[in-house]
Amino acid sequence: MRRILLLLCLWLPTAAWSDVKLTVFNCGELRFDDVTAFGLANEETDVRDMFVPCYLIEHPRGRLLWDSGLPLAVAGKGEMDVPGGGRMSYATSIIEQLAHQTCGAMAQTLPGFVTR
Repeated sequence: MRRILLLLCLWLPTAAWSDVKLTVFNCGELRFDDVTAFGLANEETDVRDMFVPCYLIEHPRGRLLWDSGLPLAVAGKGEMDVPGGGRMSYATSIIEQLAHQTCGAMAQTLPGFVTR
């Protein structure tokens, strides 16, 4: 009986999340020679390149686009200076990435999503 309960407890959480899908998009990259603005001493880490993600969460009750990416205005413009030092690039906008997903015209179905 204990084994059955254990198996059921292990199975239930995955069954509850089986209809949820998370997609991570590349919404830019940042490079800083100096990381002291992040509260770190430069000697504390060798990491200087940072990934800027956007997340699409698909849930049975709806979709959520969490855009923490760089501004759309810099998408496709190559590498640019970051105010205060550093470099940024944003190769393909989140709008273009969504359009190329298997979800087709998903950008048009997200509430509050505006294309210009």
